[in-house]
Amino acid sequence: MKKRMILSSLLVSLTLCSCGVRQYESELDRLLARPASPYAAHVFSHQGSGIEECSETFAAYDLAISYGSRYLEQDLQMSSDGVLYCCHDATPKGLTGVETPFSEMSSQEIDELRTTLDKQCIPRLSAVFERYGKAVTYVVELRQNENMLDAFVQLTQKYGLEDQVIVQSFDLSQLQQMEGLFPDMPKLFLCSDSSLFEEALHLSYVDIIGVSGGLFTQDNCDRAHAAGKQFNVFVVNYTSSIRTAIEMGADSYFTDFTGKALMLEELYRKN
Repeated sequence: MKKRMILSSLLVSLTLCSCGVRQYESELDRLLARPASPYAAHVFSHQGSGIEECSETFAAYDLAISYGSRYLEQDLQMSSDGVLYCCHDATPKGLTGVETPFSEMSSQEIDELRTTLDKQCIPRLSAVFERYGKAVTYVVELRQNENMLDAFVQLTQKYGLEDQVIVQSFDLSQLQQMEGLFPDMPKLFLCSDSSLFEEALHLSYVDIIGVSGGLFTQDNCDRAHAAGKQFNVFVVNYTSSIRTAIEMGADSYFTDFTGKALMLEELYRKN
């Protein structure tokens, strides 16, 4: 494969006191100084730790990192004035109770929203990039919106994170566009149809094929590998399904339970 996914090096500011105990400038520095799991590249933290904390908030991302994850997912939504936010749904209703679509709210209105359960903000993608920098890999899902694609490209270039992103989409045409813009950025095709799986096996701009449901089989994993692709599964949460993904040799998978997945990786991953 022309792209290699590797664990990002951690950028940490720290000092040593006279007794040899590390002193950190902030809690974020302390968090990012925690060692990454040696299995982190296999575990894509779905919406951060999106079941244990409000999904795709800083609390969810911080918790995933504390478990040893360094691969964090961002689903993109765009405000009416062109600002990108991290949220799975087209409206923030599930998090805040507000039913208005992101596309019909200004960035000022969205910035004022807070999650019902723990009063977290809905983070801008730019704020996520600023918070974690090159300490993590961002697994970003693009939606079918040309303006969103342009805004994502600009932000990625602004923060110099071209080598820290895996871009994912259900839309092959978007991945093809990204190939022209960032040829070395790994591209993950989210596939839920057998005919599209067959097509993706032969597309040079698809580096990772993500599957769900009936496509989650040993045969498809082997065929992806034979075609020079990585094999990904979305979303696996039960112990049995995570173990199956590991033992069949899936290169990566999305899960809501990062801590459990990394523990199972240590137990069952052979190489």
